[in-house]
Amino acid sequence: MIDELISILSNSTALVDAEKDLLDSIAVDLKNLPGLDKRILELNAQEPYRLKLTCIKAKLINTGRRVSASSHHEPGRDYASTSELLAELELLEASLRKHSAVLVADGALARVRRAIASFGLHLATLDIREHADYHHDAVGQLVDRIGVGTPYGELSRAERFERLSAELASRRPLSGHPIKLDGDGDRTYDVFRSIRHALQTYGPDVVETYIISMTRGADDVLAAAVLAAKPD
Repeated sequence: MIDELISILSNSTALVDAEKDLLDSIAVDLKNLPGLDKRILELNAQEPYRLKLTCIKAKLINTGRRVSASSHHEPGRDYASTSELLAELELLEASLRKHSAVLVADGALARVRRAIASFGLHLATLDIREHADYHHDAVGQLVDRIGVGTPYGELSRAERFERLSAELASRRPLSGHPIKLDGDGDRTYDVFRSIRHALQTYGPDVVETYIISMTRGADDVLAAAVLAAKPD
């Protein structure tokens, strides 16, 4: 889709201006993407839309490579989220609309923006469900290893709420590294490891919903929150 836009958006500043925001973003991109083909940069020197789309394509390629390698996001060189990509396309749209190119803004560019808004960089999202009791089992193992106060399994719901609230407010880790729990506790905690990895790799849009089955009180929610907040 980006290649198609590159072929269509040949608007030249020799004939019509482009918005300063778009031109500034291109200057930043060119600093962050020094490996771009110099011939393309020379050929498109007066074609800011093609230049911007060439930078977008480079960042999409870098994003694909980063995901394949499970490496960290590099700001300015790849995309961490769909919203970053859409924001760049919005720069193109704003400039096109202000400089006599409404038809292409409403046509080819709008089609690409709709597709990206629908599927994002991740294509599909995850909804995750776990039973409240499994959260309590896992967090109880972590809390009991500290050896402070009444064993977690003997606490009332109100006492659980107080204990878990204190843990959320605390910056201390609940276990050494790596965290290793017994039985179902480790399986439950491994779900949170997988969520963290997915968010870091694919961006914040990849996990939309976490459902706690059989929730009966605020302590059920806090147990899951503690597991999510205490990284391995």
